[in-house]
Amino acid sequence: MHSKNEKGTPYSILLLISLFFINTFIITGYYSKYLLVTSDSVLQLISYSIVLNLLVLSSLLSKWENLSFYILVTISFYLAGLIVISRSLLSFLLLIPALAGMVIYASQLGNNDKLSKGVSLYTVIFLVLIISKVFVFVNQQTASSIIIQNLSDRISTIGFSLPITEIYGIFVSTPYADVIISPLQFFLTMSLSSLLVENYHRIFSLIAKRRNEDSAVNGKESGVMAAGYGIVAALSCQCESSIALLPAVTILLLNILLIPFIFLSVFLLIMTYFFVSRYYERKRTPRFLATLGPAKIGMTLVMALTITFSQLLVLLGILYDLETSPFFLFGTGMFMILDGFILFYLISSTLKRRFMKPYFGIFLLFISSFLAIIWFDPPITRLAIENAVVFSIMSYTMTLSGFLIGASFFMSGKRVGLGIIEVYAVLLGIVPIFIYYYTFSLQSKIWPFWSLGQQTELAVFLWIIMLPVMWLSTQKSLSPYPSIPSSITLQM
Repeated sequence: MHSKNEKGTPYSILLLISLFFINTFIITGYYSKYLLVTSDSVLQLISYSIVLNLLVLSSLLSKWENLSFYILVTISFYLAGLIVISRSLLSFLLLIPALAGMVIYASQLGNNDKLSKGVSLYTVIFLVLIISKVFVFVNQQTASSIIIQNLSDRISTIGFSLPITEIYGIFVSTPYADVIISPLQFFLTMSLSSLLVENYHRIFSLIAKRRNEDSAVNGKESGVMAAGYGIVAALSCQCESSIALLPAVTILLLNILLIPFIFLSVFLLIMTYFFVSRYYERKRTPRFLATLGPAKIGMTLVMALTITFSQLLVLLGILYDLETSPFFLFGTGMFMILDGFILFYLISSTLKRRFMKPYFGIFLLFISSFLAIIWFDPPITRLAIENAVVFSIMSYTMTLSGFLIGASFFMSGKRVGLGIIEVYAVLLGIVPIFIYYYTFSLQSKIWPFWSLGQQTELAVFLWIIMLPVMWLSTQKSLSPYPSIPSSITLQM
């Protein structure tokens, strides 16, 4: 592995030549009309060019080679994309050499698994742009190879207001594709995708290292343990990818929840990177993941009040017909799942120390997941809305779901229990993603009795609830010394 000092001048010159080709393409394209720029977007093109130059130069001067790697690979993705969707002679002559120089420079940076990370980043960014509908393949006639327009003007002509994430954006049109690019969207996509890829590789490396260490200690690793580590790794990364995915598909959503939701997602991905690199890879456990012991008197009182409040919430919902709102209906359901989990935790101190068999924990996982997800089925949802008794049954069924998953978590072995709780979190986390994709991308209703807007906003609402839960379950799975209350001793 080379450092920047070891690479020396040749590779630095190569990157500067790459930047020269990019600037030549912009200038030549503008004056030759290969790049047709509307008068109101010239200033934006100049601003984008300046930012691009600064990003490349910052990668050249920065001491953080990992960061430089992701910046350059992200820029190279957009260069490669521009070549593919323009297919013009000017693109081939100028952008291909620029792309080659940038990729060669990035490949020399001090970064492990460069090829794997580069391919992964390309794949993630492509999926983000496709899912978020900021990149669309088309076959159309255009006045030039590449047309750049002011996005604000284009959006206003079709009767829509400009989303917050697309402020100062441009609309790029070619014979083969239409693309929306904005500063916030670019940096958000780069941040989420880079963090996701880095976390993926660190998590898999961490799990593989632990597996090798266990093999060295025990002499032979059992098939069950090997499979268990693989499952934990896959689920941990699934949580990470889910955290990164929904902000991508909400990138055009005009909703007051969007901005805090995006920053919450970025924050959680950053915290995962921090804990993996600073704690888990060094076999350390953060304080907030310390051993869960029997609840103290104050905590017990808080938990009891939480359970009582949720029961009153159900009663108020029945009295005032609040269950007709999707936010109240499913929000209450999530609250009741938490109630059930807390309830088992409170009684766990009375149980003796013996654990259930793994297959029984998996069986409880299946039952608890079914009890929670079944209420999202439209005919059953309608029954809960129209009948107060059914709504009450739904609430207590959700409580039972939380109680059973609590039993699976606390009464299984450490790794098995953590795997079970993470599977459960992922299953519930997939629900809002499915709702959003179905309603936003397909423009179809899941529940005919609620508007399309309500269902889209419901997905965001549920995901905000699930994000911290999924993130916490990931941290517990990755922690080197996960534990559960030592007072539990029941066996089944």
